[in-house]
Amino acid sequence: MSNFRDPTFDEATRELMKITRAAITEWLCRGGMFTIPVRNRKRTPRRWMREHALAVIALSTAAGLCLGWSLSAIWSE
Repeated sequence: MSNFRDPTFDEATRELMKITRAAITEWLCRGGMFTIPVRNRKRTPRRWMREHALAVIALSTAAGLCLGWSLSAIWSE
């Protein structure tokens, strides 16, 4: 059996216990409620397209039909 003891581990454990106690106390002072702050993410075109996929598909289809109709009208004359 080894008697190896790491004093830095013991110090870290004591500090972690203090922090945990303080966090639980603060949580109870707030009535047991905690809301996680929301990160504001950058709006990229790819993300916008993913969020509005149905609208993009519908608009693309409508634009394609209009373009096809107008080109067929020009070519048939």
